[in-house]
Amino acid sequence: LRVFVEKLFPAIMPYCAVDPETIITVNEVKDDPITLEIGTSLAVIIYELAINALSHAYAEDSPANYLRVISRTEYSKETEKETFSITVRDSGEGIEEDAIETAPSGSGIALVQSLADHIGAQFSYSYSKGTMAKIALEVSDSRPVFA
Repeated sequence: LRVFVEKLFPAIMPYCAVDPETIITVNEVKDDPITLEIGTSLAVIIYELAINALSHAYAEDSPANYLRVISRTEYSKETEKETFSITVRDSGEGIEEDAIETAPSGSGIALVQSLADHIGAQFSYSYSKGTMAKIALEVSDSRPVFA
């Protein structure tokens, strides 16, 4: 996924609603090999979230913006479970609280939710100085994430 995100950023910059020169992109996706099923869905999810940020997040007069994609694997001692997550953050104007619930079918947000459901992941988002969208899935023997 790291290479995908690396190539994605320059490919989608022409779709920015603001001057691409005002956007800093940060790729913090690790080189972990992901299974084909999970990786394909995550690639589409990352694309949808990134293009949504570039198209809608930033104020026209904002001189500095960022788009950051992060992957993490965390182990919980409490639950004794490992979770893999992808987070897409931007410095934009935020997303409505009920965006997932009110998203029309066929929209990017609806597609992200559908793909998250397909791979057994949780899709969440929050707003604090920009939008943070997160896809988290439990790593297990019955549903491997890593190849």
